[in-house]
Amino acid sequence: MQNCNSTVTYLDTTDFLSTIFHSMSGFQYPAHLFGAYMIIFKTPQGMSSVKWSLLNLHVWSSVLDVYWSTFAIPFVIFPYMAGAGIGVLSMLGLNTGFQVYFSVMIVSGRLINLNFFSNSKISVLVATMVRVYENRWYLLSRNRKLWRRIRGHACVLNYIISATFFIPFLFFVPDQTEAVPVVLKKTPCYYLYTQTIPLYVFTLNPIPVLATIALFSVVQISLMTLFVCLTVRVLSIQAKRNTTSQYTVTLHRKFLYALMAQTGLPVIVVFCPLLSLFYLVPMGYHNQMITNFIFISVSLHGFFSTVLLLLVHQPYRLATLRILKCRCVTKNAVRGGTSFK
Repeated sequence: MQNCNSTVTYLDTTDFLSTIFHSMSGFQYPAHLFGAYMIIFKTPQGMSSVKWSLLNLHVWSSVLDVYWSTFAIPFVIFPYMAGAGIGVLSMLGLNTGFQVYFSVMIVSGRLINLNFFSNSKISVLVATMVRVYENRWYLLSRNRKLWRRIRGHACVLNYIISATFFIPFLFFVPDQTEAVPVVLKKTPCYYLYTQTIPLYVFTLNPIPVLATIALFSVVQISLMTLFVCLTVRVLSIQAKRNTTSQYTVTLHRKFLYALMAQTGLPVIVVFCPLLSLFYLVPMGYHNQMITNFIFISVSLHGFFSTVLLLLVHQPYRLATLRILKCRCVTKNAVRGGTSFK
């Protein structure tokens, strides 16, 4: 085994990653709860048709943050797709391979919706985004008899694909007694990063895994783009034919753009850092600090989605400002009362 000739800093270590993730949970959890409260109790009657789809999307965006910042805390060694989980699940003894699977599935694969508010269905983050945009188009479209008949089957098929596309890789996890020494030979600083945490190797050839995830992502983003374009087309047709009032069309268009902002920016927060892997992995470049910050950035997805939910949708923005204004008035009143003493 080679000696570690690199300078290992605190930013490379599991201690840094764990500290950052736990610190982030301190503001992520309240933000997610506040966002859920806004959707449940502050959604106006005019948005009732999208209330539960927004809540569904919000819940799964929040689950991604909670899972990565508390339960998994993935410490990954690229370009070899190896590493360790340093969160609660590892403390409970869950196999690291299953943690990898759950991480991918929360973003694009299978977890069961707890069905608090809607019909029972499989629900995951990327597939849920597609579902939200499809629902917008479906509610605005008329006389879509063919799509009405097949949309349920198409939705289930999309969820099944999301749930199963990553499963085959679980059957090709290499023998750890052979794979671990290979990775340790190429990353001799590993135990300076982690002290005594065992290394787990998911695959020695990450190219097929990344290619499959990239293909899945392209398909899902293409579906979202398709439904956005179809929705814009329907709104344009309604405006030209005067089948719907201009005010209503404008409201629908504003909501669509707000929804695009709410989902688009967080997706950029996720995919831009991950795109760097398509350079790092083929080049065989290893930089643990960069990898740590990639996963920190991805884990902020749900938080940014919640913030944008409160900013870009006018009812939630106004309700938030009213709550903050009340608090400011209360604080000023308290300060004013004390000043007379």
